[in-house]
Amino acid sequence: MKYVYRYDDRHEGHPDWTDGNRVELLTFDVIRETESGFWITDYRSDTKTRERWVSSESKNGYAFDSKEKAWKNYVARKECQESILRGRLDEVRDILKWIEDEDLDQSKTSLSEERLK
Repeated sequence: MKYVYRYDDRHEGHPDWTDGNRVELLTFDVIRETESGFWITDYRSDTKTRERWVSSESKNGYAFDSKEKAWKNYVARKECQESILRGRLDEVRDILKWIEDEDLDQSKTSLSEERLK
């Protein structure tokens, strides 16, 4: 039997517990192999067949034929996630600073109306 791998994370326990994060290695059975990928059994899928096609040529694939490739993909996904979240955090900080600088009173105006002036 051939396998492909994916690292994933989840949080267990109370949201305030920092030790609740878990990284796990998921192992999927390869049902069929084609020239460009694999059909795997994905028990986490909500489809009836539980089969999922995975490209063997994609650098952003769902699962990989080695644990090393799966780990590199996991790290890249987390770096991308961090970048997105930092961008969103910067947006929130900019809006809060703008609110503070303008000394806005929401009962007098809405943010969108004030921004259009």
